[in-house]
Amino acid sequence: MRVPTTEYRIALIDELTIEVDDNADITTVTVTGEVDFGNADRLRTVFLDLTGGTANVGIDLSGVAFMDSTALGVVIAAKKELEENGRRLIITALSPRARRIVEIAGLVEFLGV
Repeated sequence: MRVPTTEYRIALIDELTIEVDDNADITTVTVTGEVDFGNADRLRTVFLDLTGGTANVGIDLSGVAFMDSTALGVVIAAKKELEENGRRLIITALSPRARRIVEIAGLVEFLGV
């Protein structure tokens, strides 16, 4: 008797979109999708590019479906870097999942959420 087999397919899709909107008073970074150790460097690169500017930076995480501690570390590092240069990182929106990771990490007050 032949036992039926099940075929499993796992699709690893990089579902991260980062958009930057430069205005005179604030530069807004809108993040959509999943941010984790596999793609957090893309977000880190965006923030590194923005640290040399003069505007405050807003980050919109309302479209984030998943965020791990690596991604949170990138946000924390960007906040510290900007503050050292007399600027601010302002979290303008959080998805429920992004809010949860911030709460679990105990960073609600630190990030001004």
